[in-house]
Amino acid sequence: MTTNAAEKLAAIKTAAPTGWERGNERIGDKGFGSTGAMEPGENADELRLLTKAGFDPKEWIIVGDIQYRELDANIGGGEIKTMQYRKFAVRRKVRTESGFEDLMADIRRRRWKPQAATGAGTFHLAQGDWQLGKVDGDGTAGTVDRIVASIDKAASEFRIQRKRGKPHAHLTFLGDCMEGFVSQGGKNAWRTELTLTEQLRLTRRLMLYSIDQFAPLTDNLSVVSIPGNHDEAVREPGLTTYDDSFAVDSLIAVQDAMNMNANSYGHVRTMVPQRDSLTVTMDVNGTVVTHAHGHQWRPGKHWDWWQGQSFEPGADIGKASLLLAAHGHHFMVDTKGARRYIMTPAQESESTWWKNKTGDHGAPGALTFWSEAGVTGGFTVV
Repeated sequence: MTTNAAEKLAAIKTAAPTGWERGNERIGDKGFGSTGAMEPGENADELRLLTKAGFDPKEWIIVGDIQYRELDANIGGGEIKTMQYRKFAVRRKVRTESGFEDLMADIRRRRWKPQAATGAGTFHLAQGDWQLGKVDGDGTAGTVDRIVASIDKAASEFRIQRKRGKPHAHLTFLGDCMEGFVSQGGKNAWRTELTLTEQLRLTRRLMLYSIDQFAPLTDNLSVVSIPGNHDEAVREPGLTTYDDSFAVDSLIAVQDAMNMNANSYGHVRTMVPQRDSLTVTMDVNGTVVTHAHGHQWRPGKHWDWWQGQSFEPGADIGKASLLLAAHGHHFMVDTKGARRYIMTPAQESESTWWKNKTGDHGAPGALTFWSEAGVTGGFTVV
């Protein structure tokens, strides 16, 4: 005759360690309970534990820590099974109209337990609006000093974060890395102190500097560059594609150089927009991120743009939980439901035209933060 699992479990109740047998004791509004034998993997939430010990979960709650013990039990037929036993103290629920006392008791009995690092987190360094070549504020020299300092600070922070379960690094260049000569129909040319090729060389060198600071620190480094409005190669409708950008070309050139040294850069993955696109949407180590410069929408209209881009069935942007952008020249975080919009500040010290028009001075810097499974936090302007 076959013995089912329930009968086997019942047969070993007598084998429970002394004091760990199933049962309960009640003294007024307090008491103690023991579950008796439980199989590994069996549901062990508070409702189940109270029921196993003979308490009505509607009347009682567990207070304090739950004691735990394992025992290898002979259940017959030469079969040995590891069983689990739990003991705990209980208190009768306080019946109040608001339930306030129950809430207070629930808070008091909770214990914070450190969570082990999962290794799934990602450290982000977001940079945008370098506008290299511009004379405004402290000029190109001041901007370069800030960029290098931001990269160095971010790399130092990553050394700490990777020990906390954030071993993946993600570098983003979010457009307008150079001033260019297409904005305002070229009217800003006289306020631009570098030639076009000098702006390009400086952009490429700073991109490579960013990568060089992070590549030795991780086995998983991803890098994205997207077009802005200042770094357009041509601003004549119909003459070129939307991805025709000096910011895109700069990272492609850096990748070509890195291909010649696979030992140092073989673990670095670069991404740029597909042909005729202004954005990159990708899974960054468990968080789907859309990278966009931000000139596609009017200020404050990022949700409208995101919703419109998501309308097409199967659109990658619709799968993103994070929209990462620049263009607005200041740090901003906005949330709607489970989605989050993040805008990084500019690295140029000021736009003199904007300052004279509005009185708004720049607050330059780059942005660091972390993401894990769609959740973001730890925002710091460096």
